[in-house]
Amino acid sequence: MSKVFTIGEILVEIMASKIGQPFDQPGIWNGPYPSGAPAIFIDQVTRLGVPCGIISCVGNDGFGDINIHRLAADGVDIRGISVLPLEATGSAFVTYHNSGDRDFIFNIKNAACGKLSAQHVDENILKDLYPFSYYGLFPVFVSYGRRQ
Repeated sequence: MSKVFTIGEILVEIMASKIGQPFDQPGIWNGPYPSGAPAIFIDQVTRLGVPCGIISCVGNDGFGDINIHRLAADGVDIRGISVLPLEATGSAFVTYHNSGDRDFIFNIKNAACGKLSAQHVDENILKDLYPFSYYGLFPVFVSYGRRQ
């Protein structure tokens, strides 16, 4: 059976515990929660009973561990996740406004997921894929895929 694969960021989300809590003042935060749009997407795919996997990078830290453990426990193929020992796993801090709007501080660019490149892709796990989902943070893979 074909697998659905995605590529993109894996990170943790840390959320303000109170509506209206600003970033520039001390407050209570909830989390870390496994997150990242591609990781959330593929976790939902596996919960539908569809074989699937993800290609990404995490740091060799607790934030990376919480994501890998969650995805693996839910049944996602995690062979495409590279653990980068010198990088930290990405994070997103979220605050909520009374209106329902949210503000974010993302730590992606300089985190492990921001280091994701073609060298992290094991072509053997890409056999028998359909479809392949990618997110806009990684345009290098679009050109990489066209060369194949």
